Amino acid sequence: MGRCKYLGGSSSAIILIKSLLNVLLLLLLLPSSFSNGFTSPYSLKQSQYKFKYDNLILSSCGNNNANFWEELWHMRYQELVAYNDEHGDTLVPQNYPDNLQLGNWVHTQRRNIKNNKLAQERVDKLNEIGFIWDPLENSWNEMLQHIVDYKEEHGDTLVPAKYPDKQQLGIWVDTQRQNRKNKKMSPERVNKLNDIGFVWVANGSAWEEMFHQLLEYEDKHGDTLVPQRYTDNPQLGIWVNNQRRNGKNNSLTQERIDKLNEIGFMWEPIEAAWEEMLQQLMKYKEEHGDTLVPAKYPENRQLGIWVLTQRQNRKNNSLASERVDKLNEIGFVWEPLEAAWQSKYNKLNTFYKRYGHTKIPMGGDGDEELYYWCMRQRHSKSTCSLPRHRNDQLKRINFDFFRQKRAKGTSLIENMIIYELERMGHEFDMLNKVFFGVRLFPDGVIIHSDIESVVFVEIDERYHSCRSSYPIKRELGRMNTLRKEAAAQGYTQVIFVRIGTGDQRKVVESQVEFVSKLLHELKSNVQPNRYSVHYIDYPDDHHHVIASREHFDEVKVFTSN
Repeated sequence: MGRCKYLGGSSSAIILIKSLLNVLLLLLLLPSSFSNGFTSPYSLKQSQYKFKYDNLILSSCGNNNANFWEELWHMRYQELVAYNDEHGDTLVPQNYPDNLQLGNWVHTQRRNIKNNKLAQERVDKLNEIGFIWDPLENSWNEMLQHIVDYKEEHGDTLVPAKYPDKQQLGIWVDTQRQNRKNKKMSPERVNKLNDIGFVWVANGSAWEEMFHQLLEYEDKHGDTLVPQRYTDNPQLGIWVNNQRRNGKNNSLTQERIDKLNEIGFMWEPIEAAWEEMLQQLMKYKEEHGDTLVPAKYPENRQLGIWVLTQRQNRKNNSLASERVDKLNEIGFVWEPLEAAWQSKYNKLNTFYKRYGHTKIPMGGDGDEELYYWCMRQRHSKSTCSLPRHRNDQLKRINFDFFRQKRAKGTSLIENMIIYELERMGHEFDMLNKVFFGVRLFPDGVIIHSDIESVVFVEIDERYHSCRSSYPIKRELGRMNTLRKEAAAQGYTQVIFVRIGTGDQRKVVESQVEFVSKLLHELKSNVQPNRYSVHYIDYPDDHHHVIASREHFDEVKVFTSN
């Protein structure tokens, strides 16, 4: 409304003034249009746009100011649509002589969108007519298309500097080379030109061109280890591999060798990769104190695999002596299992020097891992699987392979389980496996006098191999006799625990632990006048289990796995 305050708001006055101005504008246009027989059409067009603008101002008088700007934007938009229809694009020059206001308006739209000041509705309308937001980038892409067309016609991108064409393609090509050389070209544009096989060194050889591409790779990645199947530039990967082969065959000139050496060219990429992994291993040792990288090391899986490969290669005599020496220098462990065994042995040796024996206690101040390690050494000894050098080392510290003298008629595996039960603090009567004069030889007798319960432990090593011929009736008879004798001695809870080992070489620590856990549960769940049998690691349908269900109050089957 500020534009028309001088009109006093009178609608009749506004109409009168608009009419007078229209007549005046027509009179001004006529002389310039006819004086030279329409020789200056630009003046006419510009005057017409001025006429429309003034008419918009007059029509907005007395109306909302916001409506004026909205109508003006749409008026310019329609002018741009007309320009696009006539010229095939929206690249209106900022000093467009036919419509100076349109050129400025188009420039303003580009500036507004960069500053996030253009409404999305207007952005969409401009996009509908293919509005070019970045005319410089558009111009560059057009020239790129011209170079593509040139290559299709001539087979290369070596456009002469004075190539006679209206696009000045030769000058543009030279400019791209200079911009890249001076690091004034964006990576996106470099990639676009590389994709079409653009030759960056026009006056040099193909070798020089690829060398410059290698320089770019080195700037970006910090090395010259271009993969042979480098997806971003397959040609470069092949060329680099050829240089290495030519260097080995002495078919590369000294000048080229020197140029490659100047940029730190990797002639032996495999060796370079090996050295890199060696550095990573040294860093691991600094952090962890050894070179025992797990095969599936989560922080660096590649390092774990590499370490495993070095051990395997040395075992197969396929590791170069130079590499063996380098690994030895950092204290590389070639036999991790042997190293782990030696570490436990050193712990045991320390214990022996301090206490004078090798009977590692369990629980309290005892070393649980070392306890089970000693247990495994005894088991290895019993199965003749303990290497001689380990056996000799253990003998030097008077290692007790059997812990104590075995009970009469008791196998090593039976003793292993019994020792575990002893460790748990249970009371045993193992004298000739006799229970109160009854010579039926249970493997273990666990007496809880405070709760008047007794547990008979049987380790059935033969039940797997002799399943069909095992004397079930005899076993049931033994169990019933022991039950009666226990009742006669005042034990109101009698429990049998039968452990199916199958093969003494396959007994695992989990089974021993399971027995101990089960005994604790039995002790805490006393059931007077209850006679039960618990089978560990038997199948549910085993004939012992089935027969026992007819003779005992309760039969349960467990698995230690």
